[in-house]
Amino acid sequence: MEDMGYSNTDAVYENVLSKGLLLKNTKSREPSHKGELVAIPNSTAESVLLYLAHRTRNMDAASDDPSKIPPRYYFGGYDSIVQERGLTQPTPEIAARGFAGDIDLDEYFIRRNDTALGTVSAAMRFLQERGVVKCVRKATSWNQGNSVWILLIGTPEENRKVEHYANRHLEWVRKTKYRPEGFDGMIGETK
Repeated sequence: MEDMGYSNTDAVYENVLSKGLLLKNTKSREPSHKGELVAIPNSTAESVLLYLAHRTRNMDAASDDPSKIPPRYYFGGYDSIVQERGLTQPTPEIAARGFAGDIDLDEYFIRRNDTALGTVSAAMRFLQERGVVKCVRKATSWNQGNSVWILLIGTPEENRKVEHYANRHLEWVRKTKYRPEGFDGMIGETK
């Protein structure tokens, strides 16, 4: 789809990464200044944000029609991020050990999936704390749908528009009980 991701990725670099918004503090291990706080990139959060930017519509795809999926609006869930990024796949060495019977690959995949979901969840929390993403609809047990996130990777004016389009779309979804493909369980009230 031509209106997916290309300018969003540019916005991530221009408005997020170049401003140091995804740097995190850690203690230096360098002998000359061991223990001092230094800023390092949060590479997991960066890769998750670039995935989201790639998978969502660009700002120029915005429409006045509330039935259309708004720009910078993600509802694919954590499972999609985990699967499409290959976070549960074994390395060739682990696969060889599994096929040789040294390890149980089914158990390995379950553990890797749990770890990957935790990793993505932590990255999303970090992005939310930095104001780069915002949850506009939380997943709940009664509707069994995914959370809906918007990417706040543009200028302040663009970010206001993104939030407006998202809220308008969610209200339209609530009123019509329409469920776009991949929007499972979206039949309840918005928060």
